Amino acid sequence: MDPCCEWHPIHTAPCDGTAVLVFHPAWDMMKVGICFDKSCAWQQPCGDQLQTPKYWTVLPSLPIEEQCDAT
Repeated sequence: MDPCCEWHPIHTAPCDGTAVLVFHPAWDMMKVGICFDKSCAWQQPCGDQLQTPKYWTVLPSLPIEEQCDAT
C-alpha cells in the first residue's frame, strides 16, 4: 500500500519540522502542517497556527515533468 494513503493518529506524527498532510474532522479540507518539539503546536508552513489535527500522513511525491524534445 502507498504510504501517502495511510492515515495515522496525530500523536505518531513527526515533530521535527517535517511537513506532513494533516486532517481534522472540523475542517472542510486537508492541510499541510508542521510541528516542532519546542512548541508542540501545529502550524501551516506560512506560520499560521492550526487547530491540533487528529490524523496525519506523508506528503505525496512531487510530479515529474516530462520534457519534450524540440528537435
